[in-house]
Amino acid sequence: YYFNSERCYSLGGFPCDVASIEGSDGNKDCSGHVRASNNHLEKNIWHWTTASCEIQVTVGSNGMIAVIHNPNDSKPAPTAAHVDINNTVSDFSIYWEGDGSYPTKDNDCGNGACSLTQDDTCICSTAVEENAVFR
Repeated sequence: YYFNSERCYSLGGFPCDVASIEGSDGNKDCSGHVRASNNHLEKNIWHWTTASCEIQVTVGSNGMIAVIHNPNDSKPAPTAAHVDINNTVSDFSIYWEGDGSYPTKDNDCGNGACSLTQDDTCICSTAVEENAVFR
């Protein structure tokens, strides 16, 4: 978001909420013009938002994760399918530190570190850590 904002300012614009963008019909609430298609990703139209967004992961019973976005928006627009909690199919394997255990329903989603969903997967918050992997 930061780099998007800087680029927008450098071009003489400013970032704004999708709800304030004027549509071709003159309607100031452009959220109806933001569209999403799970079948035709090339037709999706997305906008940056001024709302904060927490990046989380779902942890399946097999230990695979999927990245999901949780936008904190008072007037939410659709979330891209590949990062939407209800639509994502982007599960991938990761290395679990320590003994290889991961959050599951059976261990209370990592002893309460994560939250249990209705479909018995765990949702966990993420944190970015920047370290050199190889020296």
